[in-house]
Amino acid sequence: MSPKAFSVGAFAAPALVTLLLSPLGCSGCRDKTVANADAGLAATPSASASSSTASLFPAPPELPLPEDPGPGWEGSIRMGLRGPSQREDVRIFFTIKGDRVRYDAPIAYKGIEAVTVVDVALRRLVLFPKEGEKEYRRFELPPDPADAATFPLPSTGKKETVLGLECDVYELKRGKASSTACIHEGIAFVEPSMAAMGVTPPRWVHALSLSKRFLVRGLEVDEQGRETFRLEAKAIAAGPPRIPLNAPLGYVQAKGKIPGSPFRPGLPD
Repeated sequence: MSPKAFSVGAFAAPALVTLLLSPLGCSGCRDKTVANADAGLAATPSASASSSTASLFPAPPELPLPEDPGPGWEGSIRMGLRGPSQREDVRIFFTIKGDRVRYDAPIAYKGIEAVTVVDVALRRLVLFPKEGEKEYRRFELPPDPADAATFPLPSTGKKETVLGLECDVYELKRGKASSTACIHEGIAFVEPSMAAMGVTPPRWVHALSLSKRFLVRGLEVDEQGRETFRLEAKAIAAGPPRIPLNAPLGYVQAKGKIPGSPFRPGLPD
């Protein structure tokens, strides 16, 4: 080999190694610096990406009542309510679970049939339309009066069974006048004037409202021996309710005030 040929070969070998190690000599390879930078971006999402993700999945609206309705009886009870001027029963349908009672509101909400749910332990009432605007109104009911534990009718010590539901009998007689109640301990109850119009219950019925003392049968007779009030269970079905006892998912709290008493939204006191 000539000295000239050797010198060219000795130069070409290092140059070839340099070319192979450079980016130009690595077909299909990625620069390690770029790869490391890309990996860092993938591992640490940007603030704008986080905010856009949050906007795509906003937090669901808070429900007006806790998910847990509390312990207690579950089922439905259809009541018949009658006053001195009613020839036929006013029907009231209660759906009950634990501390919750659900019934149809006695007046429309913005012209639409509405639902009322009351939690007797929280003393909270929720009102929402059956259709239309997806909103609800929440009312914090007044606390128990100081004498709430006092029931004015004395116990007779007797028990009755109404449609398979046992209840304790209370009665107060005043000549021909009398007040009689049959109460089942442990079932949530609201007084019928919260659920129906046209009949005013006796004062002793108010003492049972927003409690877990269900008035299975109540009767009031005046001094002339005439029946002036009757509330009586007509059908009882025990079992888990098929309808929710809370505002539906997706409903939001409405703003502004609604006329009427918290006990009877949209109605006078």
